[in-house]
Amino acid sequence: MDRTGPQIPGMAHPSHASGTNEGAAGPADGVSPPGGTRPGAGRGPRDRPEVVRGPSALDIARLSRQRGLAEGRQQCYRYIARLTDLTPGMEFLIAPAAAGEAVRFLATLTGAHGAGVDPDAELVGHATQRALAAGLEAQVHFDQASPTDLPYTDAVFDVAIGEIGLSAVDAGAAVAELARVTRPGGAILLVQPVWTADVDERRRDALTIGLGFRPLLPQRWKQLLLEAGAEDLYVDDLSEVAASRTGAASVRTLTDFFTVRDRLAVTLSALRRWGWAGASAAIKRGNEIRHLVSRDRVLGLSLIRATMSRAADIVEGGSDETKG
Repeated sequence: MDRTGPQIPGMAHPSHASGTNEGAAGPADGVSPPGGTRPGAGRGPRDRPEVVRGPSALDIARLSRQRGLAEGRQQCYRYIARLTDLTPGMEFLIAPAAAGEAVRFLATLTGAHGAGVDPDAELVGHATQRALAAGLEAQVHFDQASPTDLPYTDAVFDVAIGEIGLSAVDAGAAVAELARVTRPGGAILLVQPVWTADVDERRRDALTIGLGFRPLLPQRWKQLLLEAGAEDLYVDDLSEVAASRTGAASVRTLTDFFTVRDRLAVTLSALRRWGWAGASAAIKRGNEIRHLVSRDRVLGLSLIRATMSRAADIVEGGSDETKG
């Protein structure tokens, strides 16, 4: 695999993003409804939720140093392994990869070679150390880079996975990068939180700040994939599939991502980094996600999957009839 070296623009917090990037805290969070008005427009200030100040839920989740994937996320990646038929000799990418738990799990499960990209140098260091400790240094590797500027040449991965947090940056640019590094005929999969109910714009903005990323509608993710040259698009509602016997995934996958088992260590880390506001947020954020998923039912988890078009190969190589 040809790697050109990491490039390190950080992962922007949505509340600090500028312009019209998909991850910015503003109205660019999906497809506008008919008539040009947004769901819930015109509701009063009483509908605005209380916002816990301090670091976001994504910030807190990325502080965790817990080892291994929680059961919900394991189910999700077992499902991905079945969908993509990953086998030894194939190569996959996960971005952002955080401390590399999903990369190591999928590599161990399938025997495929894996790569993980994350903008946080400390997390990349942890991921590399854990791979070495697990004896996987020849099978997985990790690079520090933004998901919007992947440090790989074109068309090198059989499978590319965009993880939770992809919309903390420019989602369109990140999807385009995943498509660029995926081989023609390869699979692109986005494991992404999505809005599942009408939420007024002010509440969406407040929730976006608390979450640390802006959920998009499934239609918007599909549109971004089409614009990047993908085809054969499908959307799996992981919370719905969980009720069937396919065992695809559980709504726990989303809450698992934001639930830290090493809560004391994370709280102390948040205290050192952000003060008392950070420590308070470390305690409250996990409950906020559970309420959004289970009680309010406004946030869910979807798997948006597509195939990278083979058109470029056909144009470049020509059909069998034209070769002579």
